[in-house]
Amino acid sequence: ELRQSEVKINTTVTAFKFGALGYETLDKVELAIIREEESNCYQLLLYRGGESAIILTSITPRFTFMVHLDYVISFTDEWKINWRICFNSQDDQTDAARQLLLCKAMFAKEEVVSTDLVIGRGREAEVGDILEVQMAVWEVENQNITTMIENTRWKKKKMEFEVGDINRFRGMTRHIVGVKKGGRIFLIVSTNNCRNAYDIEVELIRVATTATATALGRSATTAEDA
Repeated sequence: ELRQSEVKINTTVTAFKFGALGYETLDKVELAIIREEESNCYQLLLYRGGESAIILTSITPRFTFMVHLDYVISFTDEWKINWRICFNSQDDQTDAARQLLLCKAMFAKEEVVSTDLVIGRGREAEVGDILEVQMAVWEVENQNITTMIENTRWKKKKMEFEVGDINRFRGMTRHIVGVKKGGRIFLIVSTNNCRNAYDIEVELIRVATTATATALGRSATTAEDA
């Protein structure tokens, strides 16, 4: 039985495991993200109530997962087996993706790690485009988001910025490029021994001019390589 203090998420999902005949359904199972006491890192557990674990895999920097349409997250476990998990709602999928990244980022060496929370539609954002977004920012401690720093929805005003502008979101350009209208991304940024989490929802993309995109692309690449 799972102890509440060790559980980040515990929810019912539909699981699919990749086998010889492709993805095979395991029907309804429970998914939990739990703390492993000895290492203080987290693990993803799939199980049926009263039965032994179906899969238990550590959420390390090598753990890979991807968010898809229709409330699906795919991941590869420690034994290189591919799984697809279908959640019951957008909120459940979003909560799971956010928590997976928080657990993974704890031991990651990169300054910025990110995941999609919601897949948008249409044209992908490019360097030089103007994005209108809603954004929330929190401090991160261990594998938790804590104090909220900013939330544009509180101000009832969107934020607007140019993709690749080296004065805004330094080091985050490559994580923002490719997002689509209606898309939502979650980033964890490490600077000066502290971490902040950004939840960015794109409401509008205004297309860049070729000259602006080229100039900003050179600037952003130079800044991120520095």
